Amino acid sequence: MQTSTKMSRCERQYRADEALRFGRTSPRRSLLETHSFLAFGGIDWGTQTHEACLLDANGKRHGRRFPHSALGLAALVSWLTEALPVDTLAVSIELPHGPVVEALQAAGIAVFAINPKQLDRFRDRHTVAGAKDDRLDAFVLADALRTDLPKFTHLPPPDPFTCELREVSRAYDDLTDDLRVQANRLWQQLTFFAPHLLDFCGGADEPWFWEFCERALVAQQRPDRRWLRPLLERHHKRAVSADDLLAALRTPLLLGPSATAARFRIGTLLPLLRVIATGRQAARRRLRQLLRAAGRTAQIIDSHKGVDLIITATLLAEAPHAIATADLAALRTLAGTAPVTRRSGKSCFVVMRRSCNPRLRNAVRNWAFSAMTWNPHGSHLYHAARARGLPHERALRCGADRLLASLVATLRDDSLYDPARFNRDRSSPVP
Repeated sequence: MQTSTKMSRCERQYRADEALRFGRTSPRRSLLETHSFLAFGGIDWGTQTHEACLLDANGKRHGRRFPHSALGLAALVSWLTEALPVDTLAVSIELPHGPVVEALQAAGIAVFAINPKQLDRFRDRHTVAGAKDDRLDAFVLADALRTDLPKFTHLPPPDPFTCELREVSRAYDDLTDDLRVQANRLWQQLTFFAPHLLDFCGGADEPWFWEFCERALVAQQRPDRRWLRPLLERHHKRAVSADDLLAALRTPLLLGPSATAARFRIGTLLPLLRVIATGRQAARRRLRQLLRAAGRTAQIIDSHKGVDLIITATLLAEAPHAIATADLAALRTLAGTAPVTRRSGKSCFVVMRRSCNPRLRNAVRNWAFSAMTWNPHGSHLYHAARARGLPHERALRCGADRLLASLVATLRDDSLYDPARFNRDRSSPVP
């Protein structure tokens, strides 16, 4: 018999998970309250063809394959809507975006998304031998929607602004990754050829360093002070002097077959780095323009300490509905800061949430890391978690979870971030 009325952390988290699962309203529930679907479709998306299956309320099956083209998608929509009104038809698909989803939503069809892991579990209801093909997946998607409609997520109609913001922000992230890859390759070649030059730019990822390497190493032209000083001034490099660069050029270079090949590789990498950097700057400028057009919501997010242009764009692009409705539970789930409780019998333990939006998780993690320096409230959250014995990454997740709560509070009040509001008592431990 339990004599203490104080709940453990696992018990509190278990009740929080129950409230997260059953306590909040969602668009799919409101849709189910206002619609009665008479037919259910499933589409197994492919790069060349799409396998479609249509079931009526009694489970009668109709299937057909359509090519991935403008005419094929038009034929798919016509085939789905030829027998029943559009508002009585629901279609499920694994991919929550793309031309197939946009074609269905443009026709007024309700589209639901299912996680591939869920689809794999639904498939086991129809075959225990592990069989799998496109026709079976389309049928499983349709039948699962017919029997377990509340388990699916309704996809709202696409917003052109959100779609552009999402694609531009993802393009910026891809270009950043590409720039890092090519800069690492340049760094590797310089270790074979001129490792002492890396003392001036350890990451080999700055445009001034590319111009310097192209002139001094690829073109083999000895730069002088009249060329180096304008170069450093143009790129605002005050920590590097022209005299130090000239002294480094007097150091003998490494010779040998690998050094000769490295000179050629450096000449091929520098143009790639410039092209990627130019595209990355263009994506950043476009993000700034889009966020300026986003209005008040972007201003509220940007007012939080530790939030930059990229974090604001990621929050608006990857969680538009949660931000618009100030839904803390949905935002915590998408960002992966809400832990998962596993309870069975007397055992109860909390684990990290793996199923989330990885781009949103990374953005929120960077926010918590920056808040350690720029936000006293974020610094207090991190050090309080570390004082409880939590490791670095888990302490960052705890801090990010509380920072999301402060973000939702400002969104609900339609007010900018006020440090005095969240820094009233930093001496008390974080619960």
